Amino acid sequence: MSRKKDEIVITRHKVEVTKLKQEMKGFLEAMREMLDEADQPDSKMQLDEVELSVEINGEGKISLFGIGGAKAGGKGAMTFKFKRK
Repeated sequence: MSRKKDEIVITRHKVEVTKLKQEMKGFLEAMREMLDEADQPDSKMQLDEVELSVEINGEGKISLFGIGGAKAGGKGAMTFKFKRK
């Protein structure tokens, strides 16, 4: 989104599905590793649910909380909710 005098211009960007799938796969693998480490079997507490919001830039790069890979251009967001089975 950009601003011109008294108007807002919204620009759409096409993202390659294969690029987005690759980014998503890497993100989910990293999340699995982190959640496994956070949920140790000998712990007195059990991790039951995690909710994350991620940002997707115009190039299909996924970043957690907008950190890393941030570039100017269109952005979108997704929310993931991981719940124990």
